[in-house]
Amino acid sequence: KIQIKVNVIGQIVDAKFKTFGCCCAATAYGSYVTGYIKGGNINKPINIPNSFITKYLHIPPSKFHCYMLVDDAIQLAIEDSQKKVIV
Repeated sequence: KIQIKVNVIGQIVDAKFKTFGCCCAATAYGSYVTGYIKGGNINKPINIPNSFITKYLHIPPSKFHCYMLVDDAIQLAIEDSQKKVIV
């Protein structure tokens, strides 16, 4: 689960995550990503290359599904925030 706080101009000012019974890989990636996306804008794509994740966080290929779960949660949090922005 990922929650983001967005200001009126669409900037991500805070991000938090929670894992439910998941492995260390999801926790490591969730921690890294919440720090990475702070300061970003919900209207610009946030792309973190898969190769970067496996090298920097040393996540083995067998735990790659954990990365995908966190990545999906980020995209859903951003989409939810975009729907709530008042134009």
